[in-house]
Amino acid sequence: MKLAMELFKRMITKIILLLLLPAICHGCSDENVSIEPIGDSGRYKMGNDEFQYYTVANYKNCSPDSLLKILCNFCRQKHLTKSVAQNDFVSIFFYEKTLFADYQEHISDAIRSETGSIDKYSRNLIAKIYYLKIAHDKNVVLTKIIYNKDSIILLKRDTLEMFRDDDRALENKWDEALWNENGAYAPPVSGNTPGGELPANLYIFEKGKTPIPTR
Repeated sequence: MKLAMELFKRMITKIILLLLLPAICHGCSDENVSIEPIGDSGRYKMGNDEFQYYTVANYKNCSPDSLLKILCNFCRQKHLTKSVAQNDFVSIFFYEKTLFADYQEHISDAIRSETGSIDKYSRNLIAKIYYLKIAHDKNVVLTKIIYNKDSIILLKRDTLEMFRDDDRALENKWDEALWNENGAYAPPVSGNTPGGELPANLYIFEKGKTPIPTR
């Protein structure tokens, strides 16, 4: 009987180690954290708003700040500048990847709801990043939130300045960068040089010359 109990304990220990091994082996980096779209592209339109939904795996070794940095880098690689240009509101949701949740089944209801979140799986929500365009001054409010079981554990908010050559950029071209005090938040897409009076605290760069502040 004692031998059987000892063998049972060893088997349980091995099972626990096998379950924990993936979390131990995966560090916190862009390469290790896996992000996949919910649906074909993860992008869904509703009027002048865009909603994006993704699942995230191998993230639990990340601190909130490290995870947020990885998610923001991912967003910048997904043509986010163009999405912000073409929509008044862009909201990006990241949910824990699990076999026990069918997120796609609830997307249609989510994009029609007040918050855009998948309410049935609210406890699986890891992070939300959203951009709200301010109509009167053409700036964008960027909000980044990390969650843990419905509770906010990290929230950051910035106001980003935008500039463009003309309003037609919203329709068929994009020559705009998002800026904050640390510099360009997203790379500009090639196009015409912006005209008119540029916002304050920006610098004009020319090859072989000292950068000149706009004002």
